[in-house]
This record gives sequence, structure tokens and C-alpha cells, in this order.
Amino acid sequence: MDDVNVGPKLRNFAFLGSKETFMEKLKVLSQLAEKENWTSRESDYNYDILYRYIMHTFDRIDFENKIIFTNNQENACFNTGLLTEMGEDIVALFSKNRNTDKSEKWFLNGFYCLSDRKIVEKFCEEPAVAEYFDKPEMMYFNPNYKIIVNANHILKDNTSRFPQELTNKGLRHLNMIFNGALELTKKKIKRNYRLVVPQYYGGTITYLLPLELDDFKCALAIELLDNKQYRANTILTLDMAYSNARLLMKPESDWLNIDFSEESKKRE
Repeated sequence: MDDVNVGPKLRNFAFLGSKETFMEKLKVLSQLAEKENWTSRESDYNYDILYRYIMHTFDRIDFENKIIFTNNQENACFNTGLLTEMGEDIVALFSKNRNTDKSEKWFLNGFYCLSDRKIVEKFCEEPAVAEYFDKPEMMYFNPNYKIIVNANHILKDNTSRFPQELTNKGLRHLNMIFNGALELTKKKIKRNYRLVVPQYYGGTITYLLPLELDDFKCALAIELLDNKQYRANTILTLDMAYSNARLLMKPESDWLNIDFSEESKKRE
């Protein structure tokens, strides 16, 4: 939660309140929005996925100049990209920061439905959603392109992400089952390309492929190269993969829709 390298633009733009206050605002947002998993199993905090989503969404909104302001410059808002259960847009509302002890120009009031009186009475236009695809074809994975994999490098650098019962068997065993799992995944993708989930990472679109090593389910992150090949970059746990993918859109693939409900209840 305190990682200043994640979404610093929103912190510079507006005072978000105390940590506890901002968490309450995120809770309200989670209740306004369609029901989703917003807390990962590996997090010590509630709403860590939602936190990252809002921070990164604002980064993109700011880049696209889609923050809108009232004529009197007293308020600002942006489209969170989230919808209510009834399909209504949810926006973040800011007012001019009256606290002279704070450097931020704006203060985050909270999150509201687009039809809320606090929004419609202040703004004459609707804030646009963030867009990530300059080329629509980037949304889709091409199963005919070759995947370049340095399995030895990927596995060595990420041993901490595997269960101990796997790493205890040695790198050779891990490499063998990794290669077998990847070949099986390739076959499945040729029959169902929707198994591949796009994610937004490092300012570009990359992709997540499902892998199962013995009983351990994880994701392989790959990127498209200019020469129409894919390069595998790293292994992610399902929690990490879901959090990354949700920065872009709600994953529709069953293999990445994890049930975090029991873990979330423990933190309430």
C-alpha cells in the first residue's frame, strides 16, 4: 500500500486523506462497483488490487488528458473505468484543496455514480474512460507466432514463486515439467485463443498464458517482439497475474478468475 513507485501521479495530483480514510473510500468504491475480487490472497491489506487499479488508471487518464474540470476550476473528476451492477459509470470526484499545509492542489472527495447529484450539478460533460489499445489487434494473441523461452533463466530467477515441494526436486525436474506444461498450453491455445489474457505492464500490452506444473498453477508472462515472435519474460503466481491483468480489464478466462473470498473475509 505504501509503495510510492506505484501510481505516484495521483498522489501528486490530489491529497487522498489518511491511509485509513483512503481505505474507506476504496471500500465504498468496491461496494459501488460490480462484484469483483479486489483483495489478493498474498496481501496484508484489503483492496490491494483495487488500489493498484485506481493508481494506474489515473496514470493513463492523465497521460491521455482525460481529467475534466468545472468551469470555475473548483472541481475535477475522472472516469474510473468501473461500472455499477446497473451498468452506470463510476467517477472519482475532487475539490480544490483548502488545506494550505498540503502541496497538492486537489482533494479526493470520493467515488460516485455518474448520475449522482454531486457530479451532474458540477460537470457539463462526461469523463471518458482510459484507452490502452492503439491497435485493436494488440488485444489478441497469435498462436501461430513462435514463443522464445529461456526456461533456465526464467526458473532460476523465480524459484521463490514456486512451492517448496517443486523446488526441492531440483532445477532439472522443474525445467522438464515447465517445458511439458508450455507445450500443452500451446496446444490448448490453438484451440481456444481466449485462454491468453492481455495485461498492461511497463507501458505496453503483454500477455499471460496459463501453466500447470504438477499441481501448481501459475502464469507465463510474454511480450510480442517486432519480428512477430513472442518472448517469455517471467513466471507469475496467479495472484500476481490477476492483479496485473486487472489493471487493464476484468479477466474473463476461468483459469485466472480466482476466488479470494475466504481470504478477504479474514481481513474484514
